[in-house]
Amino acid sequence: AREIGGSMAPIWKSMVEPGKTQILYCVDSSAPERVGSATINLVELLHQPALQSAPFLIAFTKTDMKSARTLNELKSLMRMEDIIQHSNQEISMMEFNTEEKEKIDPILEWCMKFKVMAYQYMNGNMY
Repeated sequence: AREIGGSMAPIWKSMVEPGKTQILYCVDSSAPERVGSATINLVELLHQPALQSAPFLIAFTKTDMKSARTLNELKSLMRMEDIIQHSNQEISMMEFNTEEKEKIDPILEWCMKFKVMAYQYMNGNMY
């Protein structure tokens, strides 16, 4: 896993392996003022040649905050229906917050389905 935004933005393209990369894209549900820039960044990522076969999971975070928008509001604001229709990639969407375990598990399951290592025992559990 690598950070795409922030300090990694200038060099992330050199870290992408076509066919071996998955994108977990987080959108802060509690910051509607940032949804526009999050949408632009998402569209730019979806158009990157190295990411044409990469599956995307859009995780709408902080859904437990009072200022959080609903999943339907965010999908509408970001025009997700149009984005999905015009993208080559598999795009999944989930809500996430650290207060509800049932919202964490699906994200972990999505990440684990791309695991290429053989199953190993870790802390007595098979992963």
